[in-house]
Amino acid sequence: MEHLVKVVVYITDVRHREAVYRTMGEYIKGVHPVSTGLVVQALARPEWLG
Repeated sequence: MEHLVKVVVYITDVRHREAVYRTMGEYIKGVHPVSTGLVVQALARPEWLG
C-alpha cells in the first residue's frame, strides 16, 4: 500500500460516501494518495454493486 498514489472511487448513491471513505481509510491508513470520488447513475456491470 505504501506505493499507492491514486484512487478513483465510483459510487451510485451519495449517501454511501462516508461509509466508503471510512472503509478505505482502514485499508490505506497512513497512506495519502490522490483521490477522486464520483457519483454516477449506474456502473457498467450490475454485478459490480455486489
